[in-house]
Amino acid sequence: KQWYQRRVRATERGYTLIVYARVPFSQKVRKSHYYGCASEKAAKMAVCCQDKQYILDLVYHEPCERVQIRHQNLKFELCLFKKEQKLWPSEGTHTATSKRTQTSVTLLPFTATVTENKRLNHDCHLITLKYDDHFVANPPLGSHVYVRMDDHPVVTRKPYTVFACPDDTSLRLFVKRYPNSLYSSYLTLSEVGARVSLTGFDHTTDLDRLYRYPEVVMLGAGTGITPFNRILREMCEGSHFTAHRCTVIVYNRRRVDMAWSPQEREEGCRVVVRHVLSQEEGGEWDGLRGRVSVEHFEDKLKDALFLVCGPMGFMDAARNILSENAVPNERIIEFKG
Repeated sequence: KQWYQRRVRATERGYTLIVYARVPFSQKVRKSHYYGCASEKAAKMAVCCQDKQYILDLVYHEPCERVQIRHQNLKFELCLFKKEQKLWPSEGTHTATSKRTQTSVTLLPFTATVTENKRLNHDCHLITLKYDDHFVANPPLGSHVYVRMDDHPVVTRKPYTVFACPDDTSLRLFVKRYPNSLYSSYLTLSEVGARVSLTGFDHTTDLDRLYRYPEVVMLGAGTGITPFNRILREMCEGSHFTAHRCTVIVYNRRRVDMAWSPQEREEGCRVVVRHVLSQEEGGEWDGLRGRVSVEHFEDKLKDALFLVCGPMGFMDAARNILSENAVPNERIIEFKG
């Protein structure tokens, strides 16, 4: 079955191209995502639903006065407002890559500017990037963007999970500065106005299971909490998750390493947050201690969906614990950087 269908509404004032994700009835996903560049002369957009895309690569029949994007749930609309009120013989020319549903991810290059660099603790920063003109994005949950600083002495790209999207013209990255990493140190020291080259968005995680399991447990260590921020916001704001219960367990070494703590909720999607420290000294910390352990989520093993993200050692330990306690692969989602 086709995953996408495309419709056109044409008037003398403009064109509206509609891309609608036709999700099979057996799947419960209720939202698509998009990213790309839409200017007054052309558009190259990717509309994403789970691990599939619809590529819209279009050169308009004539330059437009302005372009507007509308997006709601599974429907994406590209609205072209004409400079003159007249009918076009067609909306334009589609390239060879247009109107093609594909399973391989198309990564689009774009550029952005650092607008804020906020220090969260001794080694973590929250960096806000503003896209250049015409590029817009509502990237898929859990997706990666590849970052390259334009003035970095070594030309290299590094993937980062999108931490937050204030709107469709900007994104936020949660970046930890590692002692032996020249690149992360350079990025966390970037000043407002610094130029960044990006390529995105790499999304391969199937999150349809979020809709099927009302009990969700998120296990994150260090910067492994990055994909959980947007997923948790989606669950708290989405009408399809009002009966869900979510337990977030965040693992760090010490209290000074704690840089993210979501708010607990008792209405709608109920959220419980637990922090676990492995190397905190002294008696001031009265929370959980130690490394990842089945005792931290033993009461959730029977029915919950587990989301796991963190350093390799943490991922292996969490996977082994879940496997030893007969949690099937269907109820485990691993985010790998």
